[in-house]
Amino acid sequence: MIKRKRKSSAMTKNDGAQLEKRLLKHMDDRYQQTLRHIDVKNEQLVHDFVGIFGDRTSQHDDQLKDHAKRIARVEDHLGIAA
Repeated sequence: MIKRKRKSSAMTKNDGAQLEKRLLKHMDDRYQQTLRHIDVKNEQLVHDFVGIFGDRTSQHDDQLKDHAKRIARVEDHLGIAA
């Protein structure tokens, strides 16, 4: 009977170094992907907030213009010079 050499399942230094490189690359790729996702979400939120606050600001401008007209009419009626 011929004895076969057993394949070693132990990790060599080279195997460990290659695994470390692959893991570091994977982690870096995931990190970059996460940053891109956060940047996209940030842009979406900024766009949404600009729209929300822009609408609200225009409403306040309209109300102020309306108040200014009403005050001018009251002053005219009372004969008060502004």
